[in-house]
Amino acid sequence: AAGAAPAAPGEFTLRAFLAGKIDLTQAEAVADLIAARSERAARVASSQLEGALGHRISALSATLVSLAADLEAMLDFADDELPQSVPAHLRALLAEARGPLDALLATWEEGRMLREGVRIAVAGKPNAGKSTALNVLLGKDRAIVSAVPGTTRDTIEEGLVLSGLPAVLVDTAGLRETADGIEREGVKRSREAMRAADFVLVVVDASEPPGDTSWLGEIPREKSLVLLNKADLPRRTDGSAFPGRKTLALSLREDPGAREKLAGALAEAVLPQTGHAGGGEIAISARHRSALMAAREELEAAESLLGSEETYVLAAEHVRGALHRLGGILGRDTDEETLDAVFSRFCVGK
Repeated sequence: AAGAAPAAPGEFTLRAFLAGKIDLTQAEAVADLIAARSERAARVASSQLEGALGHRISALSATLVSLAADLEAMLDFADDELPQSVPAHLRALLAEARGPLDALLATWEEGRMLREGVRIAVAGKPNAGKSTALNVLLGKDRAIVSAVPGTTRDTIEEGLVLSGLPAVLVDTAGLRETADGIEREGVKRSREAMRAADFVLVVVDASEPPGDTSWLGEIPREKSLVLLNKADLPRRTDGSAFPGRKTLALSLREDPGAREKLAGALAEAVLPQTGHAGGGEIAISARHRSALMAAREELEAAESLLGSEETYVLAAEHVRGALHRLGGILGRDTDEETLDAVFSRFCVGK
C-alpha cells in the first residue's frame, strides 16, 4: 500500500551493475557462487567476482584499442610511403593478441563442467560390476546388485563431487544381445547414455575372457577408464586387451580401499579432459565463449585484410568489431535481452 514491491530476481546485483560498481562478469559470478556445487566451482566463481576475468578482458581490449589506432594511422600514408615491414608487423600483433583470447577459450570445457557437472556413464557387460562401482563411488547402496544378468534395465543417475569437480554418475544396463524387449530397450538407452556422456567408466570382469569388445569403438580412448574388476580372482583379462586406454585393476568387493582408489583414478582420468582454469582461476561460461569466438573471427578477418590502404579501413573495422564483442562480455553497450538472460538465473532479491 505504501508503494513497496517484492525484489525481482537478481535485483540488488543488477543495481550494482547499472551503477557501475561491478561489471557483468562479476554479476554473473554472484549467481555462479550461489549455484556452486563444489569447492572448486565456488573458488572459480569467487575469483571472477573479484574481477579476474574482467581484468583479462580489459587488458585484451586495451591491446586492441592500440592496434585499432595503429591501423587507422596507416590511412594517413600512401601505400608507397609505408615500409614493407608495417603490414607484417601489424599482422604479428594481431596474431599475438589472439593468444590471451585462445587461452580464455581453452577454459570453456572446464567452465561448463564446473557449472553443469561432468556426466560419467558406467558401462560394460552384464555382471561386470557396474552397479557395484556406482554404489562404491557413492558410498551407499543406490543401485540393485544381483548375480542375475540384466538386473539393471534403465539408467540410474546420481551426483557426487570428484576432486572438486561436480559429477553425475549414470549407471547403465549391461551391453549384450538379448531377446527380451525391455532389456533390449535398456541396452539402447545405455548406448545413448555413453554417447551423451563426457566420460565413460568401462567396467570389465577380469576373471573372464574379454570377449567381444567392438562396442568400445563407440568411446574415444581419451574419454574412458577401464576398471578391471574382480582382480582378487584368477585373472583372464588384463590391460593388454584395451590398448591405448587407461586401466585400473581392482576388486570392488574385497579391496578395503576400493572407493578411494577408484575415485582417485577416475578423477585423474577425467580432469585432463576439462583443461585447467586459466591464471586467476578463470573458467568461462557459454556466453563468454560465444563472444570470444566472435572476437577471434573478427581478428582473423582483420589479419587477412592487411596489405593496402583500402583494406586498412576494413581491418580497423574488424578490430573495432572484436572490441565490441569483448565489451559485451563486460556489459558495455549490452542490450536489455542479454541482461534479462543473465539475471534470470538469480534467486529472488540477490
